[in-house]
Amino acid sequence: DKVTLIPNNVNRDNYDEVAADFLIHYGCAQYLSMPMPVPIFDIARKRMHLTVYTNQQLSKSCDVLGTISFFDGDVEVYDPGTKSNISFAVKKGTVLIDCCIDHEGRKNNTMAHECVHWHIHRHYFGNLRRKTKDSDIAFRCPVRIFDDDNSTRDEERMEKQARGIAPRILMPKESTKKKLTEIFASRVIPKDEPERIVMLTEIVDELA
Repeated sequence: DKVTLIPNNVNRDNYDEVAADFLIHYGCAQYLSMPMPVPIFDIARKRMHLTVYTNQQLSKSCDVLGTISFFDGDVEVYDPGTKSNISFAVKKGTVLIDCCIDHEGRKNNTMAHECVHWHIHRHYFGNLRRKTKDSDIAFRCPVRIFDDDNSTRDEERMEKQARGIAPRILMPKESTKKKLTEIFASRVIPKDEPERIVMLTEIVDELA
């Protein structure tokens, strides 16, 4: 909006449209209609020109999944060797994905999440820096939505927007529906509950 530059027209009712606009903006419209994996790391590096690191631990308890820097400077990472936080030099447009993430889907979702922050929230941080010179250079994204006294309503709004849009970038609505229709058409769903659950689990795995 006019005060904070957080897009106030982005809400849960139009997350699919915002995700589609993101893919179109970066020349990836084909993923909206053709079922195929969305190469989010390639989009981040080659189309958004972000620098991506996946070899740093971002917190002692691994409760920070990603960090994105909006300015040059230093961010804190955790060094397991010394068991302490250390400074890590970054340039504007650097994304750090926590090295403790061992699930491909979660890693992709975290990357998409940081891409959303860069795409729709970087102007907020530019505006904040102009107002407050000592503002943080980066935005750290926790496992859970902010719930401590240090968070702000702006941060909560941005986290909710990124969490809502990121999975819709990876699984665009129409192409996902098309793939699900294809998978269901190739199977006969058992009526027996245990067998049905097994089959539905296989379908989820195939879709993933």
